[in-house]
Amino acid sequence: MMSKLMFVARRALFVQPLGTTMRTLIRKVARFATGSSTSPQPRVAQQHPIDALYGIETSGVISASALRTNSSADLHNFGYVGSQPSIIRKALATIPNLDRASFVDFGCGKGRPLVVASEYPFRRIVGVELSPALCEIARRNGARISALHPERRPIEIVEGNVLDFEIPAGLVVIYLYNSFYARLMKQVAAKVARHQEKSGNKVFLIYYNPANAKIFDRSSALSRYHAAKYPCDDAEAEAAAWRDDSVVIWQSTANEMLPPRAGSAAKVRVTAGGNGGEVLLATA
Repeated sequence: MMSKLMFVARRALFVQPLGTTMRTLIRKVARFATGSSTSPQPRVAQQHPIDALYGIETSGVISASALRTNSSADLHNFGYVGSQPSIIRKALATIPNLDRASFVDFGCGKGRPLVVASEYPFRRIVGVELSPALCEIARRNGARISALHPERRPIEIVEGNVLDFEIPAGLVVIYLYNSFYARLMKQVAAKVARHQEKSGNKVFLIYYNPANAKIFDRSSALSRYHAAKYPCDDAEAEAAAWRDDSVVIWQSTANEMLPPRAGSAAKVRVTAGGNGGEVLLATA
């Protein structure tokens, strides 16, 4: 496995946007000048309320360097930070016919969105994750939910590259928490487009913290359906990296399309490099 220094250097030179690399260098220089040896981290409490509710483990922040698997896809990984369940629920509330849909989380991490999805009548719930360590945690969490709620749809965890995963046929809700840098995200968009070429397939793609929204906006296979900046519930606020987050949802142009919801064309403005930083939505 490549050294941490080589990993960071390759990400900076070949994967990260130039603006992100420059902002990172500026922050490091500023810390050196002030004598600070640590980087600021998102404020995340020890235990998230959903962990206390279900007896699972989805809390914490893990850097991309700590999740390396010796795969070329490692370079595109942002690391692990959990989504806020209340925001996921607000996004899912905009999509009809969930009882006819499969839920797929690309880059599922410890599986928190999958646990939230288990609260809904999806036909299938699948998380795809490259990190074996995160897959193990996600499987334990899924088993815990099945033990507590055997009436719910089981949570499946697929270990591997999202590009190798076959998207289920029919109606699918795909979930992303800004999981990858732009190069891999473009391949995800192309994969979704190929899925739409098959008759009967339909996708709603939820992008939480949509730093690379323009990639999906440019896809002829997708059209904006919804966009909003949601606050998380008060109970989650102390365990959240940010108290509100932006969400954009696209629907595929294949098969019957629903009218876009109010505010769907909101513009996305990225701050802090977009790699886990704040993403703002401005009314179009």
